[in-house]
Amino acid sequence: RACCRATHLPTSLLPRTAPKVLHFHSTSGTYIMASKDTIVLFDVDGTLTVPRKTAEPEMLKFLQELRKVVSVGIVGGSDLVKISEQLGENAKNEYDYMFAENGLNAFKDGELLEVQSLKSALGEDNLKRLINFILHYVADLDIPIKRGTFFEFR
Repeated sequence: RACCRATHLPTSLLPRTAPKVLHFHSTSGTYIMASKDTIVLFDVDGTLTVPRKTAEPEMLKFLQELRKVVSVGIVGGSDLVKISEQLGENAKNEYDYMFAENGLNAFKDGELLEVQSLKSALGEDNLKRLINFILHYVADLDIPIKRGTFFEFR
């Protein structure tokens, strides 16, 4: 919710008659700039949810209320399947924009806009050389704990 603080104004800073471009958010007692020309982007893990957990119903309700006044976009490092596990199985249709895999897969109103991948940009041979370099680099690092998934091919 912290990222929303920059987009609203305390009621004490507004004139008695608020301009029509502002929307009063009754729960927080603030006015939110209201324009569908504005896109408010939210990261999934650590912002909308505890990392890799499902979103609280209150958060999902807030996002749908916010969509009434601005366009809402979801940005996540995970693939669409994992984002849908966190935000609901129909997540790509619930928001104006969805950017999965750090923006490699872009959706607008549930429709796929663009797909990018390192494999298509670099080619198989260059990708393999890059992965080998990174694996060797990581293997040579002296870090306290060396466990986990270092690569997830998408």
